[in-house]
Amino acid sequence: MAAEVEDIDVCRRMMGDFGKWQLKAMLMIFLCKIPTSWFMAVIIFTAPAPGPGDYWCRPPTTVNISSSNDWIRISNPWVPANLNEKGHYDACHVYKNVFENATNFMEFRNGEWVVKDDLPDRGNETVACNSFEFKSRYHSLVARFSLVCSRTLMLALSQSFHILGLLIGGIVAYYLVRVISPRYVMLTGMIMQIVCGNATGMVKTYELHVTFRCLSASTCALMYTSGSAILADITHGKAKVITSVIFELFWSIGLILLPGLTIFFTNYTNLYMAVSMPTIILIFLHRQIPNSPRWYLRRGDVRKAKQIVLMAAATNKIKVPENLDNKLKIQAEAFAQEPTQVRWMTLWDGKPRKRHIFAVHYAWAIYILLFNSMVLNIRSFGLDHIHINTVAMGMSEIVGVFIGLYLILYTRRRWLWTGIISITAGSFAYLTWMIPNDLYFTQIVALEMLPCIAIKIATSSSLSILTTCTSELVDPERQKTLQFSASVWARAWFLWAPYINTTKSYGPLIPLTIFATLSVVGGLLTSVINHSHHKNHQKQIQSPRASFSPSRVNSKGDIELTNGAFTSKSDLVKPT
Repeated sequence: MAAEVEDIDVCRRMMGDFGKWQLKAMLMIFLCKIPTSWFMAVIIFTAPAPGPGDYWCRPPTTVNISSSNDWIRISNPWVPANLNEKGHYDACHVYKNVFENATNFMEFRNGEWVVKDDLPDRGNETVACNSFEFKSRYHSLVARFSLVCSRTLMLALSQSFHILGLLIGGIVAYYLVRVISPRYVMLTGMIMQIVCGNATGMVKTYELHVTFRCLSASTCALMYTSGSAILADITHGKAKVITSVIFELFWSIGLILLPGLTIFFTNYTNLYMAVSMPTIILIFLHRQIPNSPRWYLRRGDVRKAKQIVLMAAATNKIKVPENLDNKLKIQAEAFAQEPTQVRWMTLWDGKPRKRHIFAVHYAWAIYILLFNSMVLNIRSFGLDHIHINTVAMGMSEIVGVFIGLYLILYTRRRWLWTGIISITAGSFAYLTWMIPNDLYFTQIVALEMLPCIAIKIATSSSLSILTTCTSELVDPERQKTLQFSASVWARAWFLWAPYINTTKSYGPLIPLTIFATLSVVGGLLTSVINHSHHKNHQKQIQSPRASFSPSRVNSKGDIELTNGAFTSKSDLVKPT
C-alpha cells in the first residue's frame, strides 16, 4: 500500500516534504499576511477613541467663544467617576437652557466672549448634541465623519464592512482557484489591493469609505487565500502543519510593525497610502512564487506540472524518477476520479457525536470573535498608550501561536489543554473588577491590559489548533465539508465583533467582561471535543513510510477552509 501511494503521489516525491524550494516560496507568500493585518488593524490608528476634551458640542452661531474649555464647563453636564472611569464632562449632551440662550451665560469682554463670573441657573434639562468640534491634534476618521456619541455605531459598521469583505473575498477566491491558477489570483489581489487601499483613505464621504474598505478586505482575502493554497500544495507532512501555523505569525508581525508606520504618517489619508503601497514590493517578488503542480494536474496539464516539479527537484536535489510523464499522468487520472464533496447534512451522521460537531462550530465562532475584537478594543484605551498596547497584542499572539504549535506536535489531548488555558485566562480577566478607581490612568490601563494579553495568548493557541486539527474530527470524505461549514459559520459571527467594543459606553469594563466570558465558554467547548474516532481512521490509512499525520491534513487534496480562509490541501492520492 505504501509503495503504491508513493508511486502515485509523484508530486510529493519530486518536491519533498520541505526544502530550499519551499522555503523561498514560503517567505514570499508569508509577506502577504502583513498588509492583511495592516488593513484589519489600521482603524486603531485612523479612528482612535477620543478622550474627554478631545471633542465638544459646537457652540451656537450667536457667540464666538475663544476658550473651548469655558464653553465645555458651562454647557456639558458633569459625569462623576464610576468604577475605573475618571469623572468627565459629557460631550454628547448639553444643557438645553445654555445652548438655546448662550448669551445669557456669556458676556463680551475685551473683544471676546467669556463666561460670566456670576452664572445663572442652567437647569437640569439636557439635549443631545448634533454637531461637534475636535481638537486640532485629533485628526482621524472619527473627526472627519463625526463618529461620536449617537454616530459611534457607524464606526463599528465600517469595521463590519471590512469583515464582510474578508468573507466575500474568501468565497470568491474559493471559486476562482478552480478555474484560475492560485498564483494569478494572488497577483490580481495584490494589484486591486493597492488601488482600493489608496481609495479608502482618499474618498470624502462615509458611504464611499466603507465601500472601499469592503473591497480592500476582499482583495486581501484573495492574496492570502491563494497564497495559502499554494503553500498547502507544495509542503507535506509535519512541515505542512508547521507552515500553516507559522503563516499566522506574519499577521502578528504586521500588527507589531503598524505602530512604526504611524510615527511617520499621522494623517489617516497618508496612513492608508502607507499600508497600501508596500504591496508593490510583493508584486515584484511575485515572480519568485511557484504555482501549484497539483492544480495543473487536476486540469490534465501534465506539461506545466512537470516544469514545476522538475524545478523543485533540482533546487531540493531530489533524484528524478524514471517515466516521470507517465507517473504524472497516473496522478492526474487519480485526481479526476476523486469523489465530489459530500453534503453538509452528512456531518451530523454517525461518528463523531453531534455534540462534537456542534462544539467545534461554536468554538470557531467564539475564537474568531475574540481574536479580532480584542485587537479593535485597543483603540478604547486612548491615544497615549495605543502604540505600546498594539505591540503587546502582537507579541501575545506570537506567544499563543507557539503554544498552540507545541500542543499540536507534542500532546495527545490538545483540545483539552487549549480549553484549560482559555478557561484560566478568562477567569483571570474577571479580577479586573477589583481594580481600585483611585489609581493613575496609566496604572489602570496596565492592569486592564494584563488579562487582555492572557486571553489573546489563549485565543491564538486555540485558533492554531482549530486551524490544523478541525478536519481530524471526521473521516476524509467529510473533512472539506466540516472545515468549510465551521469557517463560514465563524465568519458570520465575526461580523458582530466590532459591536462588542461599543458596550464600553455602558461601563469601561463591560467589553473585557464579555471577552472573559467568551474565553471561558470557548474553553468549555474545546474541552468536550473528542478526536478518538479519527485516530482509528488514521491507523487504517497512514503509510508506514510516511512522515506525516493524515489527521492534520486532508488526504484527498481538496480545497478547504482554514482559519476563515479557503486553502487547498493536497497530500495523498488514494490509488484506484
